[in-house]
Amino acid sequence: MNTKINWVVEGLIFGIIMLVFSSILDLITDDFTFDRFWIKILIWLIGGLVYGLLMKLLRDRKATK
Repeated sequence: MNTKINWVVEGLIFGIIMLVFSSILDLITDDFTFDRFWIKILIWLIGGLVYGLLMKLLRDRKATK
């Protein structure tokens, strides 16, 4: 991978995309509530940051080999 993507930005983008897909599925199944939406935002953003950090660590590890 030649381009350097900031792992925080990559993680936030991943988290937002997953939040949108999760919310769409909740809307389709009529299970959407705003009470749980705020919790889902927090969970997906933290999960996205963890994903971004893991991808950074894997890329760094692969680059050293």
